[in-house]
Amino acid sequence: MSIAPRTLAIAATLPGWMEALRHRAGPLLAAADDLQRWLGPNPFPEGRDGIRRLGELVDAFVFDARYEDESDDRFVEGAGAMLALLLIAHVGIGRHRERGTSHGIAIGSHGFFDPFASIEGALDATRPSAALAKAIAAAEAEAGGEGPIATIHLALDAALLRSTTGRTVRDRFALQATLDDGTELELARFASLSDDAPALASSLDRLVSWLERGDDGSRTVDWATVETRVVPRLVSRRFSDELIASRSLTIAYLPVTEEFGSSLVLAYDGRLRFLRADEESALIAEGHDPRRAAMNRLDASADAIRWRAESIGGRTCAVGSRGDGLASTSILAPRVRAALAAKLGEEFVVGLPHRDRLVATHAGDGLSAIAAQVADEFHRAPHGVSPRLFVVRGAALERLR
Repeated sequence: MSIAPRTLAIAATLPGWMEALRHRAGPLLAAADDLQRWLGPNPFPEGRDGIRRLGELVDAFVFDARYEDESDDRFVEGAGAMLALLLIAHVGIGRHRERGTSHGIAIGSHGFFDPFASIEGALDATRPSAALAKAIAAAEAEAGGEGPIATIHLALDAALLRSTTGRTVRDRFALQATLDDGTELELARFASLSDDAPALASSLDRLVSWLERGDDGSRTVDWATVETRVVPRLVSRRFSDELIASRSLTIAYLPVTEEFGSSLVLAYDGRLRFLRADEESALIAEGHDPRRAAMNRLDASADAIRWRAESIGGRTCAVGSRGDGLASTSILAPRVRAALAAKLGEEFVVGLPHRDRLVATHAGDGLSAIAAQVADEFHRAPHGVSPRLFVVRGAALERLR
């Protein structure tokens, strides 16, 4: 699992090569700067000299008894961030990406690389610097379109071009892809085929053929399918409007606030798609209630949310994640609201920056740091919900004034 870089202050003056990456580095820049100020040299070299120095630091950290266990997270964050920056600078095409608590870099046109897992692997290896060199070679393969992740994404693009769907990939993260109509694809099951081009192409053609069903707007689901697969998901009003504008696709959407609402999604094995508004209407006409079914399934899964305490601006917040894109949506679940009210009071404040994160704290003054962090996370996220804070009172959710 990737380790999220901590929030750190960045030095006023950075090496020129690092400064040039500021707009693509996100939180990696602060973590890498922390490493160079901690273990040096400062300024950290770029290119081959930087890779060589990073290898020396990895070896030293493993074999030097002065470093305590509590330094592990700091080193993995800093060294992973520095590795990411060195690779982005070397390849020229790349940027920081994050989804939930996972961080990595998009590298090349279709590749993805997890620098934090690579540093963790090197620290556990018998020959740390050799393991790091192997990881760098893997990253270069991803950048060149020859690594397993890049190979699968390139093959997916080719399968979409061969099809009649007219769909394209809007967003990629590791072995996940989101299409321009909001359909989400989990591609991990194709990893074993990355070295077998014909088999990979055939498998992805079968996946895409599933997407083609119902492209004429015909109804493609029955109540038995919906009842056992539907869940709500918060999406921004802008996202819903963009689907209408770009694909003439109107999803089932119920406003929660002026800026976001609750969609309905159907979760299949390895893929997820939005329920269309016309499909919802047809089900309602038959006497079914897809929204109630979705809310019942969300509330029944309330225990899936994982909570941790996080200090933001001196305030202790309860931060929830689920790993399935429903963390922010969980605020709609009565069981989640009741649990937070019991902990924070009948009236409490939440931030819903993106689908994978829910931030909750008690009501009162001193919320500016939380508001700033929520806004920053919203603007960085590919699936943003809202940059604002909201007050929860019973079943009501209102914008904090």
